[in-house]
Amino acid sequence: MSERSNPLEKTFKVFLGVSIIGHIAVLILLNIDSLWVSENDLIIQNAIKVDVVGLPEKKKPKPALPRKKPKPKPQPKKTAKKPKPKPKPKADKKAQESAFERLDRLAKEEALKKKQQEALKKLEQQTQKEEPEETPAEPEQPVAGNIITMGTALKGLDKIQMERYFGQVQQHIQSQFQIPSFLNNAQLSGQADIKIDGRGFVIFRGISKTSGNDIFDNAILTAIDNSSPLPEPPPRLQSRLENAGFRLGFPE
Repeated sequence: MSERSNPLEKTFKVFLGVSIIGHIAVLILLNIDSLWVSENDLIIQNAIKVDVVGLPEKKKPKPALPRKKPKPKPQPKKTAKKPKPKPKPKADKKAQESAFERLDRLAKEEALKKKQQEALKKLEQQTQKEEPEETPAEPEQPVAGNIITMGTALKGLDKIQMERYFGQVQQHIQSQFQIPSFLNNAQLSGQADIKIDGRGFVIFRGISKTSGNDIFDNAILTAIDNSSPLPEPPPRLQSRLENAGFRLGFPE
């Protein structure tokens, strides 16, 4: 029995020794590594502390809000304007002035003619004094339109010719008769005596019946002056129209 146990003990001892040697070898290796690291001087440089900060996120642009339209300013209330009273129509000043100027000119002409007539009368009176006096013949009365006045009755052919001729003269003179517009509704009327020579030229005109308005009466005389010469009278009537003349009413 003792002989068999010896080889087991030997193997056990061998393994034990190998195990111990192995552990020792490991310890030595570890110590050698620590010694080698300690021999090399460790160089520690100044450390820089850096804080790591996350990059800022890109902010998305906010959607543009729609602009608010400005509220319309309240318009001031328009006050209704009172309608201006229409001016009353005035008479045309220019027409009045021209009428007055014409009447003034006619008045001056009339005054000049009166002076001339007065001078002629004086001459006639002087000549009559020198000549022997004769019994004066009754003056012929003017023909009033187509109606013959007393003492100047026309008969037969003379009457027919006078009526025809008077119609022409009346139309000719009345076409020249004009009065200012402000007298249109005055309902005025007047008459004028007219004498003409054998060629139809007016040799005398005068107001036989006044209208009571100087402007109207002067308009009658102006119409007679502007219509001269009148149509030439028939030979049978020339002497009568030159001496007695005729009478014409205004308006017709």
